[in-house]
Amino acid sequence: MDDRHFNRAVRENRVLTVHQPIGTHKKDFDVVGFSEEKNVSYLVFPKRLRAQPETQVIGIKYDLLAPEPVADPLTRTPSPLVRKRLRDRSSAVPTESPIRIEETEYTAVVRRTAVWERVITVRASNKGQARQRVGTEANSQTYDLHDAVVQDHVRSIRTSR
Repeated sequence: MDDRHFNRAVRENRVLTVHQPIGTHKKDFDVVGFSEEKNVSYLVFPKRLRAQPETQVIGIKYDLLAPEPVADPLTRTPSPLVRKRLRDRSSAVPTESPIRIEETEYTAVVRRTAVWERVITVRASNKGQARQRVGTEANSQTYDLHDAVVQDHVRSIRTSR
């Protein structure tokens, strides 16, 4: 982890891992200490927790928790070295570098279906012959895509290699 404040809280036993099972009817459960897993949140306390790491905690009163004010996570403050270099450049205007969010490339298989409904009337001696003539007539007509109901269905999606 890159967050030195959080790492310090982990070393000082001030972190509680909240396990939040998804897709089940199980309640959240908490464990003292840091546990890097899926579907967990972390509570950081101002003082050391008296319980030993891996101790299970029951009954957290979430309404008593107060959110800690956090600096805007999308704004970068220049480090002291950068600030000094900026001061040295009298004509330079300090600009914040944009935060880059790393994106992953995905490949998807999409099925696009266009549906037209038309009433076609034919004359025939029986139902089988009528079905054949309707097919022939339908193939001879032109269909404008603007008249169709188009549906897209993502059949699969995976990360590209």
